[in-house]
Amino acid sequence: MKNKLGFAGKIASKFLNSKLTLLFVLFSLTLGVFSIIMTAKEEEPQIKVPMIDVMIPVPGYSPQEIEKRVSNIVEREMSALTQVKHVYSTSMENFAMVTVRFEVGEDLETSLIKVHDKMMQLKAKLPSEMMSPTVKSFTIDDVPFYSLTFFSKNLNSSEIRYQVYPIVQKLQEIDGIADLGYIGGERKVVRIIPDLIKLQTYGVTLLEMKDAVEKSSSEFTVAVLRERTPEPLLAVGSFIKNIDDINNIPIGRRFGKTLKLSDMASVIYDFDNVKSKVLHGKEFLSAITVTFTKKKGTNATNLAINIKNQLDDLWKESNLGENIAYEVTRDYGQTAKEKSDELLEHLILATISVMILIALTMGIRVSLVVGIAVPVTLAMTLLIYYLMGYTLNRVTLFALIFSIGILVDDAIVVVENIYRHLAMGKNTNRDDLINEATDEVGNPTILATLTVIVAIMPMAFVGGLMGPYMRPIPIGASMAMIFSLFIAFMITPWASKRIIGTKVTAHEEKHDGFLARYFKVMMTWIVARPKNSIIVGISVFILLLGSVSLILTKQVKVKMLPFDNKSEFQVLIDMPPGATLLETENLAKNISTRLYSYKEVQNIQAYVGTAAPFNFSGMVKHSFLRASSYRADLQVNLLPKHDRDMQSHPLVTKMRQEILKEFASNDMLKIKFLEIPPGPPVLSTLLGEIYHPNDQIAKDATLKLASIYKSTDGVVETDTTYEIPQEKLFFNFEREQGMIHGVPQKYATATILMALGDLNLFPLHIDNEEESIFMRLTLLDSIKQSNDQLLSLLVPSMEGDKIPLQKVLKVEKKFTANPIYHKDLKKVSYVMAEVAGSEESPFYAISNMSDKLNDYEVTYTQVPNVHAKPILKWDGEMDITIEVFRDMGIAFFIAVVFILLIVIGWYNSFILPLIIIVPIPLTLIGIIPGHLLAGAFFTATSMIGFIAGAGITVRNSIILVDFIEMKRAEGLSAKDAIIESTIVRFRPILLTALAVLVAGGVILFDPIFQGLAISLMAGSIISALLSIPLIPVLYYWLRKDMEVN
Repeated sequence: MKNKLGFAGKIASKFLNSKLTLLFVLFSLTLGVFSIIMTAKEEEPQIKVPMIDVMIPVPGYSPQEIEKRVSNIVEREMSALTQVKHVYSTSMENFAMVTVRFEVGEDLETSLIKVHDKMMQLKAKLPSEMMSPTVKSFTIDDVPFYSLTFFSKNLNSSEIRYQVYPIVQKLQEIDGIADLGYIGGERKVVRIIPDLIKLQTYGVTLLEMKDAVEKSSSEFTVAVLRERTPEPLLAVGSFIKNIDDINNIPIGRRFGKTLKLSDMASVIYDFDNVKSKVLHGKEFLSAITVTFTKKKGTNATNLAINIKNQLDDLWKESNLGENIAYEVTRDYGQTAKEKSDELLEHLILATISVMILIALTMGIRVSLVVGIAVPVTLAMTLLIYYLMGYTLNRVTLFALIFSIGILVDDAIVVVENIYRHLAMGKNTNRDDLINEATDEVGNPTILATLTVIVAIMPMAFVGGLMGPYMRPIPIGASMAMIFSLFIAFMITPWASKRIIGTKVTAHEEKHDGFLARYFKVMMTWIVARPKNSIIVGISVFILLLGSVSLILTKQVKVKMLPFDNKSEFQVLIDMPPGATLLETENLAKNISTRLYSYKEVQNIQAYVGTAAPFNFSGMVKHSFLRASSYRADLQVNLLPKHDRDMQSHPLVTKMRQEILKEFASNDMLKIKFLEIPPGPPVLSTLLGEIYHPNDQIAKDATLKLASIYKSTDGVVETDTTYEIPQEKLFFNFEREQGMIHGVPQKYATATILMALGDLNLFPLHIDNEEESIFMRLTLLDSIKQSNDQLLSLLVPSMEGDKIPLQKVLKVEKKFTANPIYHKDLKKVSYVMAEVAGSEESPFYAISNMSDKLNDYEVTYTQVPNVHAKPILKWDGEMDITIEVFRDMGIAFFIAVVFILLIVIGWYNSFILPLIIIVPIPLTLIGIIPGHLLAGAFFTATSMIGFIAGAGITVRNSIILVDFIEMKRAEGLSAKDAIIESTIVRFRPILLTALAVLVAGGVILFDPIFQGLAISLMAGSIISALLSIPLIPVLYYWLRKDMEVN
């Protein structure tokens, strides 16, 4: 007997009575628990997309000069680096920002070294006026995962910051924290405020005062005094350590008297001037926010708990609680834990549900057999996740949940056949019977498992940002299938021998009797005449066309990914440039008050004149650069999702419509609602890129496209990169007057910059201060508001005289120039918008405005170098959608090809593989109507479900075809073999479909993976129902007369 067994039978026989089998089960389950405990938990998967910003300040340069002499040079050199995806640049007044985005998966450190090295080589090619460039990298780990907001009724933000700073700094000692940052609150400074009248009386200039102060504080260890024994170190100088030292700084001599700083300036030890505000809660209490980033690979959940626990302990030891309170306003560690716990519960629920299903259809004992195989398979897959460096996040855990319905199939097929053989009551040794039953379905099970893996694995090679986001699904599911195959041959026979009883005949015979009558009538009618078979084929084809038409008629809409149900979003407010901090604060308060009218809002932090803590989307949008008086960010935290009826996206859509209607009455005011994207972030959902070498044509085309956006239903929050010019005061140096008075331009410009700016001189050396306290030279606000008083400042001439600035400077009013944008060495302008309403996909918004785009050369891929019309390239979510569905289509095609090759090689036939793969597209008959009934978008996860379902469909086909071939080889006619195959194999096929249905039901209501669940559930049911009549019909008419080996 053993010599006749195949691969599956031999494995079953080796482990059927082995003591190692039980040890393997227990060891596997232990490793699974270990993996759950040790694997880091995160809400979203890590996506390695190195983005490196190079900030290059060049004072005095216009955007045009920055473009020609800085941005173009740096762009060209950065584009030449290997593995660079895109190079963006923004040329502004006095400043260039070049962003280098590397290919997905590139190593950050390697990318940083490349950029740093290239910038060092470029120094000689860049203007000599260039100040030191700053290179800053951004990855997912740079997004703050945790934030604390401290607030008070009695203290202002600066006082709050000053008091909590020592405690917060101790938190940085916690292992795993990469960095922390402060938003809001000004640092303490020593302000030196010159008295203009006394400066003029003594004839002292700001330059002289600055020079004297800077020379007054230094201390050096300069040498070892070797002439003495023992040899002491020689130190020279003294640091300034208090206000008295500052007041006594000598400035010069006048009238035979030494002038001190206190003779002509006031010295104040105070907080810095308010440049931004952070407000918390309905009462708009003064606040600051402290953000935390984590080191790569650190468990966000454990780190967040450690921060909270240590802060609680430090807070109890201090007396700060009397005036200051704090609240956790971002905790991605907690959300990751909630999501992973929820998904682990769903994983357990799906497993139990499948066991209950099997218990109802095949008995409790059989369900226990499957109940052993599934946890062992999941445990081994979790171990693989841990060893490969994956985290437990929504994608990895969803991969396991959706896999349950597939991986249980191996155990079902084997145990069902063992059960059937036991029911047949053959007079043979029980061990031999189990081995034979396992071996009988071994080859088709191996082949079917390989086809499922081949169907899924190509998705692991999907490119772009979505590739690494979804990669755990094909990898996890494929590994689970491999484990399930071996466990079905190793553990399922072992468990069947010990759990399944011997009295199963009665139930089985009754069930087979009903199936025999039903299928015999049905299959006899179908194969009786070609006409009947044609009727079946045409009916199926009509159903397929009807299903596909649901997408073409927009009954089922296509979208990249639907929004998730998050508990936070941001509102970005842009007032007209030049608006004061107070004006922006008032508007932010008004909008916040309106938002509080929604019962779902828990609290709001208003960040006025500074940026809110950014998320992954904000990293791409560079929202952390929004530090301007006319801008404000509202961080809106909603109630936990279990405590509100509405999901976050419909709620934000409602808020957007009402808030924009009430507040955004003109184009000068821009209000945008920023949700956390469900997948890879983009600059905006609907993003049009305009290319044309002529600046005016490009501008006209950009503004026209913006107007087309605004006239298109469902398109909201339209914006362009053409900004409203801001008024600026230009202190023009008159060279002729400078020559007459002997005043170099450098002296005049340095004086006015000192007068209008807040110049840091050096830090004050005070031992008991936690944070550095700088000395700052600054004028009174009343003086800065008066051009006449500013121009009365004295400036030294080359002859030693003191000349008022009004002799050499003339004030002119000008406006800021618009930044110049480049992408991949081409000048570009952007038109941005979001898509709301029932058609939330950019595909439909673009389709709706297509008849208005005749003046543009529209492209979705590459930008041609030669063009007459302005080029409009669609980017943003549309670009990712095209890329993902294209790559998935390619993956699907590759999967079908490999399935064909495997089946052709296995059966040595061209007809059988065609019969097996024909039902693949027929799953759309269930999938598309399923989306219609659920009111869901057809998304990227729906496509994943369709591709995975293709593997299940082929599996069903193989099980049927292989059994037909086997029965024909035993001597049955084609018709009789078909009828018996439908009777015997219908149960495992239906059980697999029901298992997928039950497992998929667990994730059916998840916003992101709903499409995957619908595709698997509806596709598997339709596959099971259509495979029974269709596969036998195709086999009968295409192969009934062929010889079977």
